Amino acid sequence: LFESKTIIRPHHFFHSVLPSELVQASMMFPFVPDYLCHPAIYAQLVARLPDYARMTAIVEAYFSNLSWFGGPIDRAQVSEELIPIFYPKRRPLRPEVFREDQLHDLALCFSLLAIGSVADLTQDAINFEAEELEKLARAALGLRSIFTYGTLEACQALILLGSYETCTRRKMSNESADKLMTFGLCVASSVSLSHSLLLMPNVACYSLAFVRMITLWFGLK
Repeated sequence: LFESKTIIRPHHFFHSVLPSELVQASMMFPFVPDYLCHPAIYAQLVARLPDYARMTAIVEAYFSNLSWFGGPIDRAQVSEELIPIFYPKRRPLRPEVFREDQLHDLALCFSLLAIGSVADLTQDAINFEAEELEKLARAALGLRSIFTYGTLEACQALILLGSYETCTRRKMSNESADKLMTFGLCVASSVSLSHSLLLMPNVACYSLAFVRMITLWFGLK
């Protein structure tokens, strides 16, 4: 699928038009300093969500062209969780109603969109849209510490970012991709369902978390 797109390019091949704070947060992932962790930065992230039509197009590109490569997320999670959170009434979420505890969900959304943009066969695998979405995903992951708040969504985002590194083939080796995926799996192994049960409002939510965990592990077969 990506045989013709093997040109090695620098990580910052495209000139970023993101605000300097978001670029800094992305580059410092996963150790983002506290002075960047405030609502104004979160609002800048949410404001970068693409419109509904573009979001659905690149999500479909991922599931149609790339999910076979190893999918830690399924369509049900996108339609039942991510879209209702970040695209209520088919419009991007208003930044002022975003909550800090949704940062890992936002990182997962941006990670999925980044690799979906890579899978969009109407454009090059290495493209400006994908690069920007990947930077936003890294920033969102770093703004809420993975070490303090290990979540299933963070694991899924890390694995998708590793897949992004592999599919864009921007570097001479897959070392960074391997490290991202390994990091995601290490965090996943520490996300205990027994601990998650304490955070779930009911058994149905716990069962859903169990299904998501199974999807993550078996999607990497």
